[in-house]
Amino acid sequence: MGGWKSNFFTGYTLPTKFHTMTDEKDNYHLNLTFGSPYSDLMVRNYTMKIILPDGASNIKVKFF
Repeated sequence: MGGWKSNFFTGYTLPTKFHTMTDEKDNYHLNLTFGSPYSDLMVRNYTMKIILPDGASNIKVKFF
């Protein structure tokens, strides 16, 4: 592609009530799919930031 390089940033806010579940110990689980919004785009470096509410604790992350 001629050595083109372009930086692209996107962000969005979602209501968590549609993406969270609780277990028997009242732990919250957030289940979202992250990735590039374009299917034919090559991504070399991908940075994902998740901002949690104040007071969030005991954070665990699993990637599938």
